[in-house]
Amino acid sequence: MDVEEQPITNATPNQDSQNMKDQKRKKIIITTAVVVSVVLVIFVIILILALTVFKAKDPKMTVNSVSLDSLSVSTDKLKVLLNVTLGVNLVIKNPNKVGFTYSNSTSYLNYRGQNVGQAPIPGGKISSDGTENVNFKLSIMADRLATNMSTYQDVLNGVLPLNMVSDVKGKVKIMNLFKISVESASSCDFNIFIQNSTISRSNV
Repeated sequence: MDVEEQPITNATPNQDSQNMKDQKRKKIIITTAVVVSVVLVIFVIILILALTVFKAKDPKMTVNSVSLDSLSVSTDKLKVLLNVTLGVNLVIKNPNKVGFTYSNSTSYLNYRGQNVGQAPIPGGKISSDGTENVNFKLSIMADRLATNMSTYQDVLNGVLPLNMVSDVKGKVKIMNLFKISVESASSCDFNIFIQNSTISRSNV
């Protein structure tokens, strides 16, 4: 009986080496693709969270109270000497899901459009969904009122109209990656009744 001889194929060392290189290259490509895909998915998730749940919102600042700490009035012909000190309580609410850091700012006191006093608002940090009470004294610069022609008539009428404007600027850090600037401002109109040394607020 004749037996058919099967051809014997022997791989050369060069072929084995090439096959190993091809397999290694494929593994590297697959691993790289997986890593890139995971990074992209994480980035998309972070971006969605940053634009929804962690979207930066401006803090809310309101004037909680304004008290009249001291008041003295004197007149000399058509010149008025008026000394006023106010006690102010501001409330700053942080609506963000991350902390809010704000820098030093200033609160301004105005009389008929003219700046007649100011007080510093020290910088600070408010935790997520937190609230901060800021207290300070605000005094009128008497020399500025003395040069305003309307002051004498307002004092005779017994009512001094004032306006206080406060502004706070800061940043929130989203996911420890993005720093976003936010700002809050408040304006409060009120009247000082000179006869009985009281304050009446018009709006906040």
